[in-house]
Amino acid sequence: MFKHNDLVSVIFVNNVSTASLYTNNEILKIVKNKNNASKLLSSVFTTEFESAIVSGTLYEVLNQKEKERVLSLIYYEYIPDK
Repeated sequence: MFKHNDLVSVIFVNNVSTASLYTNNEILKIVKNKNNASKLLSSVFTTEFESAIVSGTLYEVLNQKEKERVLSLIYYEYIPDK
């Protein structure tokens, strides 16, 4: 799949949530009034998340302890509060 020294990017995404404040019937009522478009867009069609993109050179880590150390570094850098 990957070759030694390939350039790669990894994306970490955390806290993904979508608003579900209204039932389908309530959304239909909001849509009927064109002045409510901003209310609908800002409260229904939103996704809140945090992310990080890491780019670098790929190489295989063969030593098990080194694998664990590297994964811990990545984990605590990008998901410190978990």
